[in-house]
Amino acid sequence: MSLLCRWCVIAGLLLGLLVLPVLAKDQPSGGNRKEFLLRYHRLPGVTQEFYTSGQYLEAGNRPARLQAEPAYRSRQPLYWALHLGVKKEAFTLVLDSSRGEKRNYDVLHVDADGDGRLTPAERLVGARSPSGLTFGPVKFEVDCGPEKCPQWFFFVVLESDTEEGAVRCRLYATNAGYYTGVVQFGSEKRQVVVADNNGNGLYHDLVTEDEWEADRVWLLDRDGKLDGTHRSPQAQPLTRWLEVGGRYWQVEVAPDGSALTVEPLDLPLGTLRSDLHEYTVLLRSGEGTLRVHGKDGTARVPAGKYQLLQCAYRAPRGSERHLQFTADAPEKGFAVQIPAGGTAEVPFGPPLVPRVVVSAAGAGELNLDLDLRGRGGERYREVSYNGSSRPLPAQVEIQDANGRRLTLLDFHYG
Repeated sequence: MSLLCRWCVIAGLLLGLLVLPVLAKDQPSGGNRKEFLLRYHRLPGVTQEFYTSGQYLEAGNRPARLQAEPAYRSRQPLYWALHLGVKKEAFTLVLDSSRGEKRNYDVLHVDADGDGRLTPAERLVGARSPSGLTFGPVKFEVDCGPEKCPQWFFFVVLESDTEEGAVRCRLYATNAGYYTGVVQFGSEKRQVVVADNNGNGLYHDLVTEDEWEADRVWLLDRDGKLDGTHRSPQAQPLTRWLEVGGRYWQVEVAPDGSALTVEPLDLPLGTLRSDLHEYTVLLRSGEGTLRVHGKDGTARVPAGKYQLLQCAYRAPRGSERHLQFTADAPEKGFAVQIPAGGTAEVPFGPPLVPRVVVSAAGAGELNLDLDLRGRGGERYREVSYNGSSRPLPAQVEIQDANGRRLTLLDFHYG
């Protein structure tokens, strides 16, 4: 049995006990490259300590691999497929209603062992939680490469009514645990948390175009303070390079999350400058994607050519009440060349220019959308107030040909 999977087995035996993070024995593999072992911590309940998006499951037809099923109460059971591991192995899930209705799906059957048979032991009854109707946790053996290792998952069902009077049912799978340990970056030790953000049972998915598809890493403060907000500077999509202690490190996470390899990144640095006091940007280069946090208007970044993907910042400076803006780069992209030992300016942020986009929605109907742009051409997709709640919505006034007000509409963010 490999060393990585040995940790998985230990995690399975602990069954949710909190394992204190321990600095593993360094395992040099040449030069300054070191490996640190991480330990699995299964969540004691459905509330996440560290925010993850999970895997959105697609409903479909009854799969041919399903050989045995129970007698469902609903006349319209819903079939879903959960894809896990390196080979994206499909596990069948079936939602049923104990009331025999076409809604109120409160029973979930999970083919957790993948044998194509739904047994009484694989029947789950949902429980109400802040997220919705929640099932689990359920244990799966996930293909992480050389071997399979246990992972636990929660399933959340959300139902809503459509404009046509039908019922829309959504199902999400979230990993019921994460890996954590103490990692040494040069002379600095940090508690690290690695989470399966996209709910596929793997922990090494790097950010590409969309940061929400990547797994998550948290670099906690020196005192180990837990801060699970996904907007915190401590939380970031998994990338190849991380900044710790004023320098950059090349990191690699094992597919099953049980180990983190660290190596100094020996590249010259340049400076990224913005008119904003504090900001976070997502930059992409030929070496991958990098998340950079700037303070006092500047950030130190490995020299090179990047494409700006996303930016986020808070305003106004020094106020206890602030707005947080999150934007995507312009459609044509935004190139940033950071010279070694030099400075590159990044134009984004105020002034913000709103524009109403009108499109046809059908016979006699129009869609009105708010297009909010910054001075760099970035498009704002989210605005929050004091980090969580929404600010007052932007409004648009519709007038007749004589300039008289016909109606006043709200545009909501996010």
